[in-house]
Amino acid sequence: MGRAKNGDCWFTVMANLNTIAVATLAEVSAIVFCHGATLPEEAVERAREEGIDVFCTELSVYDAAVKFHEFFTGAQ
Repeated sequence: MGRAKNGDCWFTVMANLNTIAVATLAEVSAIVFCHGATLPEEAVERAREEGIDVFCTELSVYDAAVKFHEFFTGAQ
């Protein structure tokens, strides 16, 4: 997270309240929880308060990042 830039999207499996705190400090815009990880409700609420979009997927971090890249660049 030390290299995250304002507005980046973070792909992770660490689904807890601390993840939201780190994302807030790094000023990322969204977090994608991979491998089926889900946030506790209090963390979802904190993400809403901080304006961080939260997504969940069964995909691995790698596969989710590839799909994200393909979607936003049109690459295949």
